[in-house]
Amino acid sequence: MVEPVRGSWAGQPITFHLSLEPPRPPSYVLAFVRSGDCFVVADIPGRGWCVPSGHIEAGETALEAAERELMEEAGTVAKDLRPFGYFQLHSEEVAMAFVGELLTFPPHSSDSRSSQTSLMGLDELPEHYAEWSGFYESIFRLALQL
Repeated sequence: MVEPVRGSWAGQPITFHLSLEPPRPPSYVLAFVRSGDCFVVADIPGRGWCVPSGHIEAGETALEAAERELMEEAGTVAKDLRPFGYFQLHSEEVAMAFVGELLTFPPHSSDSRSSQTSLMGLDELPEHYAEWSGFYESIFRLALQL
């Protein structure tokens, strides 16, 4: 059994569990989509560089939300997108984390919610990723192992 990873997000405590059984249905999703040793990240106005993520909309499954956020924020499609754990937020809300392999990475579109998209490796992420910390590094390293 892997111990939970603890850190902070927006100045509040957050815990990542490498489990597919959250204590309550998730409200949010994050998509860790890989291409080799790199991840799809998007520069979202007001958030900065991050993995595509967002709310699960009414009538949507967590997987459908992850696929939608990938398209809306990065214009990308992933194959084998699957949950690999969940974040327990300070408010007790749950965010399901998905991992998958990049299928398409078209040029950035003006229809995207992001100002730009990129593929970044662990050597680049600390310089660009919003609120980068050892906590985030641990999650990205876990996602590379799956």
